[in-house]
Amino acid sequence: MPRYAGTMHYVLITIAIGAGMLIPMQSGFNSEFRQHAGHPLFGAFVNFIVAISLLTLVCLGFVLTKQAKLPTLSAIGGAPWWSWLGGLCGVTMVFTAVVAVRPLGAAGLIACFVTGQLVSSVLVDHYGWLNIPKTPITPARLIGVVLLLAGLTLILSAKRERGIEDVIPIAGD
Repeated sequence: MPRYAGTMHYVLITIAIGAGMLIPMQSGFNSEFRQHAGHPLFGAFVNFIVAISLLTLVCLGFVLTKQAKLPTLSAIGGAPWWSWLGGLCGVTMVFTAVVAVRPLGAAGLIACFVTGQLVSSVLVDHYGWLNIPKTPITPARLIGVVLLLAGLTLILSAKRERGIEDVIPIAGD
């Protein structure tokens, strides 16, 4: 597994923060589309149609320029069953965002996502699940989780004071 030294480390951090900044934007885009399409599933559906279209073009470009080879069916078939669940996670996140961004607000939604991500990440690291190297839970990590939970509470308190409005019915009206 390559280690990134010096400047590359900070470049990767910057890219990851930038990608993270897109998540509330994506939620807003998909939620707005849902408003016009009439159901939250269509906001999520269009998200994945656009994504698969763009990803197909990018993959094709990499294959045509010989920067990547198409995987073989045997290589794909050799992947563990659980590695196929990534798409389910993506669908769940996008659909949840479409439904929850208006009632929770962008900050509330992302605070919930980040809290869930950090809690599960600490557990994944601690137990070494999903072939990720083990990193034990330390008091510092626990304090980080507690502080994040406090931040989540503060972010959501503004919505609680105003009340949650605009809850989208998922199945019918």
